Amino acid sequence: MENFGTIWFVAYYLLIIWLLLTVVFVIKRVLDNMRMRTKSKLELEALQRIELQKRIELLEKELAEKEKTSL
Repeated sequence: MENFGTIWFVAYYLLIIWLLLTVVFVIKRVLDNMRMRTKSKLELEALQRIELQKRIELLEKELAEKEKTSL
């Protein structure tokens, strides 16, 4: 009977260790996803700035051509 209690004792602590490892891996995954989203957001903002700069240059060029033709 004493052996039966030891088995439950070991099983209980193995379960606790498994739960803790699961929680740690879930937290790690969530943090990695947050980092990835932040990185993606920064890359998207950089691309938007580049596209905006290109659009501004195109509009300035069109405005300069319009001013030349109106003179």
